[in-house]
Amino acid sequence: RSVIIHPVRFAQESYIDELAHNAGVDPATFRSKLIDQAISRPSISENEKILLERAKRVLEVAIQKSNWGKPLPNGRGQGIDVANFHHTYACQVAEVSVTANNFDVHKGTCVTDSGQILNPQMAKGQFEGAIIWALTALKYGGIDVVDGRVQQSNYDNYQILRINEIPEMDIHMLESEGPIGGFGEPGVPPLAPAVLNAIFAASGKRIRSIPIREKNFTVTS
Repeated sequence: RSVIIHPVRFAQESYIDELAHNAGVDPATFRSKLIDQAISRPSISENEKILLERAKRVLEVAIQKSNWGKPLPNGRGQGIDVANFHHTYACQVAEVSVTANNFDVHKGTCVTDSGQILNPQMAKGQFEGAIIWALTALKYGGIDVVDGRVQQSNYDNYQILRINEIPEMDIHMLESEGPIGGFGEPGVPPLAPAVLNAIFAASGKRIRSIPIREKNFTVTS
């Protein structure tokens, strides 16, 4: 889900987080300033402005709903990012704990703005499913090829997230004027960078490639 936008936003939003930390600026504040600069461009079209205002709104609400910046114990951190897919903007905040060779995602706060929502129950389910699929891709994704043969054929040998691994999900769907966006894809791209930015906040370790494949995860190397 979200095809090429998934790796593109992973690289983009991870890099923005690195820029924020190198500048000594809170990552949420850094993103807010970038959005404000984009909105204030003299050449911006009305449609671009409408969509960037969605980005600003989902960021502001996610900061509030996730209690961004709250005190956390050692080994626990929050990560944030904003990503779009067509006309829909989504902001994810992940809360993660990290040990020497493992990490757990405890909560994902997702705020979206797709314009008008026609079927709220369906839309919420789509964003919940997006979080599950994106976290699956982050932890277990990838295809193995041995002697020219793909080893995975179905869900019996392609691992997906189990019920006990699914984090608490707090979904907030906003509505606004302008073009109507979709629901099936937009929740996926912001999940991986939010989690990896949270891992950095918790451990100081930057991860710049996915999937992590948890068995190879370490913060001591």
